[in-house]
Amino acid sequence: MSSSTAILKTQIAQDLERLGAEELGEVRAHVAALATGNGQKSGGRKSLAGIWRGKGFERISDLEGEIRTAREELAEEIARRSL
Repeated sequence: MSSSTAILKTQIAQDLERLGAEELGEVRAHVAALATGNGQKSGGRKSLAGIWRGKGFERISDLEGEIRTAREELAEEIARRSL
């Protein structure tokens, strides 16, 4: 751990001492979200446009039809399963 990280942790711990129970709960939830990668920074929305570009889907002439067929087959398979 770098010295700047240690200093920052100490400062955060001191700041936490001044918070009440409700605020501490909010901080804990936020920290948990950050630790699992679900934390959002300001303006947390990102465009997903183009994420499949260059992955080979361009070569499928009727992509929408293929997706529709796959969904239908999956729905039929799920319907055949007994729970």
